[in-house]
Amino acid sequence: GPASSETVPKKGLLKSFNVDSIRIDQDELHSNAQDQDRYKYDHYNVENNQPKESRGKFLADYGLSEVMTRRVISKCSTIFNATVLLDSGPWMKRADSKFIQGRKNQSSAQLGLPNDKRLATNADYDLSLVTCQRLEALKDISFFLIHLGASMLMPTTFELFSSRKKGKGRAFRRIGKTPQSASPQSTAEDYISLGDQVASAMELIENYAASIVSSPGGSLTLIQDVKKYYDDEKNEIKKHGGNVSVTIITSVYPWGKKCGEAEMAGPCKDFVSLLNDFADLPVTFVFVVETTDVDVIKYYDELPSPESGIKADVKIAKGLGIMIDGARLYNPWLNYCLPMHLCQTLGICSNVLSQAASRPLSAAEIRVLCNTFIGDVPDPDVDLGAFLRTIDTFMSNDEHTKWNPATGKNAPLVDVEKLRMKLSPKPTGCGCIIA
Repeated sequence: GPASSETVPKKGLLKSFNVDSIRIDQDELHSNAQDQDRYKYDHYNVENNQPKESRGKFLADYGLSEVMTRRVISKCSTIFNATVLLDSGPWMKRADSKFIQGRKNQSSAQLGLPNDKRLATNADYDLSLVTCQRLEALKDISFFLIHLGASMLMPTTFELFSSRKKGKGRAFRRIGKTPQSASPQSTAEDYISLGDQVASAMELIENYAASIVSSPGGSLTLIQDVKKYYDDEKNEIKKHGGNVSVTIITSVYPWGKKCGEAEMAGPCKDFVSLLNDFADLPVTFVFVVETTDVDVIKYYDELPSPESGIKADVKIAKGLGIMIDGARLYNPWLNYCLPMHLCQTLGICSNVLSQAASRPLSAAEIRVLCNTFIGDVPDPDVDLGAFLRTIDTFMSNDEHTKWNPATGKNAPLVDVEKLRMKLSPKPTGCGCIIA
C-alpha cells in the first residue's frame, strides 16, 4: 500500500501524496452527486463542483507552472477513460534510467511535496538525479498517473504486459470508476471507495518487480483489448463525449523481442494494421519509450511520421534519462525539467519534445514548444528579435525557473542567449585569400 508520511528517505519525487485526502474528496463528491453517471462523468466540465484552481492545485506540487497546469487540466477534462499499459519484461531491470530523488531537509515537517513550494526552489529539498533501473522510472511515472487520475476524477486503468501470459491472472487495477449495471466492464474494484482504489493501484505498482516475467511479449495483445473496450463502450463514449487515452510505457518493440530487419516486416505490418483500426476514433496512444536501445528509439520516433502508414493518433514520449542527456546534447538552451517531462508523458507537445533528445529542434518547433509551455510568442521566421525578446520577458517570471536535472541548479526553462546563438544567422565569409 502507500507509504506513510513518516517514511524516509524518499525514493523518487512522484509518489508523494495523501490517499486520505483523495478519499475525502470522493466523500464530498458523493454527498453532492445523487446518481452514478454524474460521479463518473463530472470531470468533463472542469468548472462543475470544483473550480480549476482546486482541481489543478496538486500539479503545482510537482512544479508545473500555471500554463502547464492549464494544459493538463484541459487534456484531462476531455478524457472519458485512461488506460496505462506497463512493460513487465526482464529488460525493465536494466539500470540505465534516471529519476529525480528528493530528501526533505531536517526542518521539514512532513514527507512529500508541500503545497506552497515548487521545484523552482531548492530551499526545502536536497534534489539529485539518480541512475536507476527502468522499472523504478516506470513506477515513479505510474505514481504520478495514479495521483492525476484520482485528483482529476479521471477513470484510469493500470495493467501489466504479463497479465496475458499463460498461467498469469490479469494484473490490473482501476481507479475513478463506479459500478454500471449495464456495463460488461464493471469489476469488484468499481464498488470500493476511491481512496481504496488508489491504495490498491499503488500496491500493484509497489510490487511491480515481482511481476517481471522472462517473456511477456509486447503490447499488441493489450492494444487489441483496447479495441474491444472501445467497441463495448462506444455508445457511452458517444453519449458523453471525450477521448480514450492509452499510455504504453515500454522498452521494446510492440511485438516484444528484437529481431532482424527482414523478420520485422510481418510484426510491423500487423502493428500498423492494428493501430489503423483506431483511425478516425477518439483514441490517442502515447508510447513512453524507456530504453537506451537506439534501434528501438528510432522505430518509435518514426511512428508519427506519414511514412509509417499509421493513421491513428499516435504520440511518442521518452524516458527522463534519455530526454535529459539528449536535450543537453542537441538543444542545450532547453531546461528539460520534471514538470516538462510529466507533460510529455501525458502526450502534451510530446512529438516535439521527444525529438529534442534526438536532434536540434527547428525554429518552428521551438515556437510550438514555447506556445505550449510558456505563452504565445511571435514567429521567429518573421521577426527573430521579437521572438527572443518575448521569451526573455516570460523568463523574467520566477514561475518559469525550475530545477535543472542536467546541472543540478535552478535555471529558466529557456536560456535565451544560447537560443539566440542557435537561431541567429551565421556570418559567412567571401572565401577570398589575402596574400
